[in-house]
Amino acid sequence: MTTTPWRLIVDGRGDAAWNMAFDEATLQRASQDNVATLRFFDWDRPAITIGYAIDAPASLFLGECERRGVPVVRRVTGGGMVVHGSDLTYAITFPRRAIAPDEGLIETYRTINRAFAKALQRFGVESALLENAAASGRPAGACFARPTRYDLVVGDRKLVGNAQRRRGQWLLNHGSMLLDDGYRELLPLLRDEAEAAAFAENSVTLSSLVSRVPSRDALIEAIADAVGTVLGVRLEPASATNGELALADELAAGKYARQAWNLHAAA
Repeated sequence: MTTTPWRLIVDGRGDAAWNMAFDEATLQRASQDNVATLRFFDWDRPAITIGYAIDAPASLFLGECERRGVPVVRRVTGGGMVVHGSDLTYAITFPRRAIAPDEGLIETYRTINRAFAKALQRFGVESALLENAAASGRPAGACFARPTRYDLVVGDRKLVGNAQRRRGQWLLNHGSMLLDDGYRELLPLLRDEAEAAAFAENSVTLSSLVSRVPSRDALIEAIADAVGTVLGVRLEPASATNGELALADELAAGKYARQAWNLHAAA
């Protein structure tokens, strides 16, 4: 087990732009501060985040999103569209050397989802990593519409989704675990009806797997313990630094709250 502890940051409800800004700030400062972080956070209202290459106007009814007060924010990580408000959301920022050998993005998902599978066993949920999924050949759409290799599934339905961004020797992994069916209220905001239907058909919620959904604190404790065991690290409760907070505020105002970033796919 590494002697350098990882930070465990548990945040409350925040707006979508600031949530995404803080995670990028953590990634930007990680190599400078030499600190890895497992962060859990919540949303002040239902929201949709989209991968950095998603075409927002072609994928979502943006006018209806605005009318309903559902923010649409582009992540710095890849992947598809994720609906928030009925999920447990997390971000992991850590050095690539933490997973040895570093065999790429998919192998990172494998390691992270092994930790989630171990954590969920505490609550009687038997999940598995999808080993033999073939690439769909389709551009990214809704994250939970099509389980891919090493996604965490129950049966053949996806419970946890991940997206990643690498910068130098550090990476940021965003993830979401569906807790209940509240996400379905946001599916009509997707332009592609088949994609929305596939989201509902190919995903599974924690509430459908247990008689009583564990508290957020209990889930976080179990996941943090499992991440520590699987990755061989020690996690300690911590807070954001002043530098991170200042950079997050700057990124939220200058990037994540602006249509120029959120509505136009990154090159």
